[in-house]
Amino acid sequence: EIAVLRKRLSALSTAILFLVFLLALYSIRQSIKADREREHLLRSLEKSSERFRNLVETTSDWVWETDKGGKVTYSSPQVTELLGYPIEEIKGNSLLHLASPNQATILGPAFEKMLTEGNPFKGFEMTCWGKNGQIVVFENNGVPVFDDQGKLTGYRGVNRDITERKIATEALKKSRDE
Repeated sequence: EIAVLRKRLSALSTAILFLVFLLALYSIRQSIKADREREHLLRSLEKSSERFRNLVETTSDWVWETDKGGKVTYSSPQVTELLGYPIEEIKGNSLLHLASPNQATILGPAFEKMLTEGNPFKGFEMTCWGKNGQIVVFENNGVPVFDDQGKLTGYRGVNRDITERKIATEALKKSRDE
């Protein structure tokens, strides 16, 4: 009877050991599959990130990002070509810091209201002074950025240089008036 019990226990133990072995193999196989998929996703994310960075850095528009207080946290290199400021001088300052004093006074309250309300904006014109004293008129477009809890964390946007268009419009108005 003990020999029969021992045989049954041995058979049962062998079956259990075989099942544990199969489960371990399955787990290892799934883990390897997940690692391959993760590597593929990481490569895909890197490619996507590189494409985005290339688009942002080669566009003729100035791409920026601010924190919830309106201070610039990211600036594309285009700001240097448009205004003459190195990126390091732009970061940490408000977008209004670049505006002409008259524009800063006029647009300040609207800018503050925009920051507190968290609404997207489009076609917000602002006249800026470049580092060398040149005047640049921007059309600002931006969208609010929210965290996972729906709390406003800042803005992302694009500034388009519309200086030539504004000069042409003014010249056309002047010509029409004359």
